[in-house]
Amino acid sequence: MLANIYLHYVLNEWFVEIYGVKRPRPRVRLFVYADDFLGFKIHLRAFADNPERFWVARQASEKSRRSLKEGFHEKLHIHLSIKEAREIALQIWRGWCNYFRYSNNNHIFYREIKSVRRYIYRYLKRKFRRQRRPVPWRKLVMLCKQILKPIKPLRVYPNHLSQKKLTLL
Repeated sequence: MLANIYLHYVLNEWFVEIYGVKRPRPRVRLFVYADDFLGFKIHLRAFADNPERFWVARQASEKSRRSLKEGFHEKLHIHLSIKEAREIALQIWRGWCNYFRYSNNNHIFYREIKSVRRYIYRYLKRKFRRQRRPVPWRKLVMLCKQILKPIKPLRVYPNHLSQKKLTLL
């Protein structure tokens, strides 16, 4: 946050000097996003029908996706029952999805469902396959489906109404 405050003065003054933005209708605009402290990756995307028009895309950053995986790794312990594991997994997933659902994250949600499935399998493998008589895989698959049943990608609400379409000049 302090870096963005510092850059506000340095970068804005330089921008005004170079491009003369104080005019009533500037040709060039400067947008500064504080996405590094919020977990979003903000970038421009071109429209498919007109590559000269752009829109602002907001997605979950790699760091926030890693934190989702670390949350599963830290909170799913082998001493938990299947019901407790399902509740904890659902809480982690819903919390992460609710935070990132107001962005352009549909494909990321579906990709992360696969990583959640891997972590559930890893949890079950740690819990049941390290015993003297390990549980058969077909039973682990049924347990995994039982845990993953309520975990689904939430509906994403992109905020297209407030996004202005940018055009290259």
